[in-house]
Amino acid sequence: MKSVKLTMLNLSFWNALLEIYLSIIYIPIVIFPINAGLYLGPDIFGNFSIRSYFAVVILGFVTSSIVTFLENRYDVLVRINRLKMSRRILHLGLNYLMSIIIYIPPFLNIPDQKEMREYLEKFERGISINILNHPNFFIIALDFKNLAMFVAIFALFLTCQVSFMLKYIISTLYSQKSQSIKTLKMQRKFFVLICIHTILPPMILILPVSYSVFSSVMNYYNQVHLFGAYCILFNTPIQMKSVKWAMLNMHFWSAIFDIFMGFIYIPITSFPATAGYSLGFSPFKNFAEETYIGVSALGILGASILAFFENRYDRLVRSKPLENWKRYTYLIFNHLMALTFYIPPLLEIPNQVEAKFRVLEIIPNISRDIFENERYFVVCVSRTTLAFCIGIDLLWFLTQTFYMFIYISWTLYRQKVSSSKTLIIQKKFFLAICIQTIVPFMAIVIPVVYIIFSYLTDYYNQAMNNLVMFTLMCYGQLSTIIMIIIHKPYRQVLPNILKSICAKRHKNLKIVASHQRSASLF
Repeated sequence: MKSVKLTMLNLSFWNALLEIYLSIIYIPIVIFPINAGLYLGPDIFGNFSIRSYFAVVILGFVTSSIVTFLENRYDVLVRINRLKMSRRILHLGLNYLMSIIIYIPPFLNIPDQKEMREYLEKFERGISINILNHPNFFIIALDFKNLAMFVAIFALFLTCQVSFMLKYIISTLYSQKSQSIKTLKMQRKFFVLICIHTILPPMILILPVSYSVFSSVMNYYNQVHLFGAYCILFNTPIQMKSVKWAMLNMHFWSAIFDIFMGFIYIPITSFPATAGYSLGFSPFKNFAEETYIGVSALGILGASILAFFENRYDRLVRSKPLENWKRYTYLIFNHLMALTFYIPPLLEIPNQVEAKFRVLEIIPNISRDIFENERYFVVCVSRTTLAFCIGIDLLWFLTQTFYMFIYISWTLYRQKVSSSKTLIIQKKFFLAICIQTIVPFMAIVIPVVYIIFSYLTDYYNQAMNNLVMFTLMCYGQLSTIIMIIIHKPYRQVLPNILKSICAKRHKNLKIVASHQRSASLF
C-alpha cells in the first residue's frame, strides 16, 4: 500500500480539517432557501459569509482529495507509461485551485444587511425571530441559486474525472490477463476497499446538498406540504381511494413534525448528554418540554405510518374487513401511546447546576458557546430512562409494522384468487407505498442510530449533532417529495405548480431589486 500512502494521508487530513472546522470554528445555523444564517463558533474568524466561503472551499478540497486518491490508482493500473510527477501535480493542483476560485463570485455581491433584514421581516415570516435578531445573523444572498450553480459546475467537473477514472480502472482490473490471478485478485480487493473508503462517506452529503438545491428552486417554507396535501385531496384517483385518508393522515403528521422541528423547536443538542436549547418560536417553558413534544410528534408519525400499513392489511389480508369502530379504536390507541412513551424522562428533570457539572464530566470538550448559552437546559442526567423509552417505542411500532408488512407481502405474492392484472396493480401500488414510507424513514433511522452510538460510547461531535438534527428536519419534505415522484397522478401535476412557484419567486426578487435601485438614487 506504499504507493497510496500519501494520497490516503491527504484525504484523511482534509476530512479531519473539515470536521474540526464545522464543529469548532463554524458551527453553522443555515436558512435555506435563502443563502443566510449564523455561526456559533468563536468570534475571531470573521462573519458568516467568510466562514461559509472557507467551509465550501474545504469541502471542495475533500472532494478533490478523493479525485487524487483515484488518480493514484489510475496512474498505477491503467497508464502503460506512468505520467511524470510534474504533470500529475499540475492536474491535481488545478482541482484544488478550482476549489478556491469557483466559489468566489457568489460571495462578492454581499447585499445591504439592513435592507435584506427588512425584506425578510416583511416577506419571509417563517424564519425564527431568534435567528433573525441574532447578532451573528448574516445574509449572503437572498437567492441560493447562484451558489448552487457554482456547486453544480464544480461537482460536474470532478464527477466527470471520477467517472472517467473509474471506468478505465474497472475495465483494466476485470479484463487484464497479463498479471497472475493472485495479483489481480489482490488489486481488485484493494480497489473495492478504496471505493468503499472514498465513495461511501461522501454519501452523507447527498441529503443536505439535495435539500439545499431543492429549496432554492421551490420555496419550502410555503409550498411543499401544501402541495402534497393538494395532491392527496384533489388528485388521488379512484384506484387509490381506499388509501387516501391514511395517506393524508401520514402526510399531516409528517408536516406537523417538519414544522415543529424547523420552526418551533430548531434544536441545538449536545449528545451524548441529553441537553441543549432551541432557536425557534417556542411557546414552551424549557428545552425538556420542547423535547417531549418533538419525540412525541415523532412517535405519532410512527403511528401514522403503522395506520398506512394497517389500511393495506385490512384490504388485502383480512378475509372480512374489520368493523370501522374497531379499527379506529386500535389506531387511536396507537396514537395515544405515542404521547405516553416519553413522559418518564419529563418527570425526572434534574437540578440544573448539578446537571451541568455532570455534562462537563461527560463532555469536557463541549463547545462553550453552546454550554454557556442562557437557554441551555439539561433534560435528564440518567440516559437509562430515555434509552428504555426509545427502545419500548421502537419495539411497539416496529413489531406491528413488520407483522403487517410480512403478511401483506405473503398475501400479494401467494394469492391466486384475483386476476393477474389486478395482482400486478396491487403489487406495484404496495411497492410504491413501501418506497414512500421506508426511504424517508431512513432520515429517522440514521440519526437514531447515531444518538444511540453517542450514548453508548460517550462520543461528542457538535458537527454530527447538528447534522443528525438537520437530517431529522428533512424527513417531512423528503417524504412529500418521494410521494409526489412515486405516484404518477401526483407527478403529472408537478410541472404546472413549479412554473407558478418560480414565477412568484421571480416577482418577489424583482420587487427587491427595484427597491434597491430606488434606494441607490437617494
